[in-house]
Amino acid sequence: MSIYAIVDTNQEAPLSPPDSFKSRSPSLSPNMDYMHYERKNSFQLPMSVEERRYRNKLASAKYRAKKQASMKSMTSKVSQLMNINSNLQEELSKVKQENEVLRAMLST
Repeated sequence: MSIYAIVDTNQEAPLSPPDSFKSRSPSLSPNMDYMHYERKNSFQLPMSVEERRYRNKLASAKYRAKKQASMKSMTSKVSQLMNINSNLQEELSKVKQENEVLRAMLST
């Protein structure tokens, strides 16, 4: 039997990768994207110390402003909720008094 006969018999079923390879192939594409991103940025020169300090200073200021705005918003929300709570407590007190009066009227 010749090699050509063996090859001809194997051509009946198309070759495909095993299932284990198929499941891994989607996970390779994010790595490829990352490598492309890495390669794209590798041409940039490293930042100087002054530039890094300046960018860090800007980022810190942005973070502090965002944090301050968040705190201001939360303080406002807490104040609003405390006011609502106070109003509900007053309403509850009035309803309890009304309930007592009605129970007294029923018992007589």
